[in-house]
Amino acid sequence: MYLADRRPLPFNYNPGVAICDVTGPDDRPNQLVRAAQVIWATTKYHLTMKDGYMEPELANFGGPPTTKMNLLSKVLPNVRISKGKIQNQSLKYLPYAQNNAFPLDMAQYPDLLFTTRIPQKGLDRIHHTNCPSNRHVVVLQKGRFYKIDALTSSGLPRDELEIFADLKEIHAHGEKHDNDDCSIAAFTSTDRDTWAEIREQIQENEINKENLEVIDNAMFVLALDSKACKSADELLRDGIGGQGSSFFSTLKIFYISSDQPVL
Repeated sequence: MYLADRRPLPFNYNPGVAICDVTGPDDRPNQLVRAAQVIWATTKYHLTMKDGYMEPELANFGGPPTTKMNLLSKVLPNVRISKGKIQNQSLKYLPYAQNNAFPLDMAQYPDLLFTTRIPQKGLDRIHHTNCPSNRHVVVLQKGRFYKIDALTSSGLPRDELEIFADLKEIHAHGEKHDNDDCSIAAFTSTDRDTWAEIREQIQENEINKENLEVIDNAMFVLALDSKACKSADELLRDGIGGQGSSFFSTLKIFYISSDQPVL
């Protein structure tokens, strides 16, 4: 049903969350600093999940888990046992079960990053890249796409200052040009069959095809917007249904306005 729905993704499927600042305007980092922090922190999150160290999401009915429970869960093997009333239970989560807490399904977590929805006539498909050479983030500014490596060649997070330097160059380049109103980003907000047809035409050119593959294989898209939103509500509205050239709706996207926090 989800992949077969032909309606546009914005409003119908893509959620949005506005994160408000908790510090005063004098203490708040600027747009590029926040963007570098987002890329670095998301990379750390990705590696934590990839390496199997992500803390389980729990439904706690007996209060929050204790330090002892968390420790036992880390050292116990991830094997299933059946004994007495315990049937097909992962040994790793037994300490939580004793506290009337049970792990929630996290099967979709690996699709949070390095995953996109490819438009096709009638039925879209999910594309997930596991290639080690794909270690980049796509930055979208004024309808133009830029590529930044978030990971080193050895698979470690790049230094935050290096990421910031790349973002600074991208911002300087973007400021020299007007907004690209013909950006393909806007097409991702149309109905799925229309975007599928346009994408097929675009891919007839080999260079366009290679560029689309770079976008499809990105960890996520980070959009830098020059608009300064006056409130979290305005930021949320722009983040879900703002200017089409500022979004690539089929990839996980972080939207950072010039004077507001992350969306």
